[in-house]
Amino acid sequence: MHPSRVFHEHDRALLLETARQNAFALIISSLNNRPIAAHAPVLLDEAGADIHLRFHLANANPATEALKQTGQTLVVFTGPHAYVSPDWYGQPDQVGTWNYISVEAEGPVTPLTADAPPGCWTIFPPCTRANLPQSPPGHGTRWTPQSSPACSLPSPASS
Repeated sequence: MHPSRVFHEHDRALLLETARQNAFALIISSLNNRPIAAHAPVLLDEAGADIHLRFHLANANPATEALKQTGQTLVVFTGPHAYVSPDWYGQPDQVGTWNYISVEAEGPVTPLTADAPPGCWTIFPPCTRANLPQSPPGHGTRWTPQSSPACSLPSPASS
């Protein structure tokens, strides 16, 4: 869809709230001159005038390599959307359209490493607490990043 300029939103607080309410975002980059995308939950942090987006992609995800190579990303948060029939216009020779809300954020990417400053890994607890259901009956305790040998994260005591 081509967004008309009259519908562009510039209210920073509204854009941030929309992104937070639709935090499962599309992370876009390129690899070998081809577009590449991955979906992930994204946390937004405000630091004065700056906005930092935090997300996690597995090292095996091709999008991770793309982000490392380009150092840039476009993140798209997609909100509610719906088709609008031309019948609503009450005039002949009209075409339908799609009403939608999305927020786009573009900027540099900094990969976190095992020696990242304490607190950088804190995306995991909010994401797991907010988005994962309770463990299935009879399966014991709930999964955490620290409980998985595949995750090389500092213990909660060090963050």
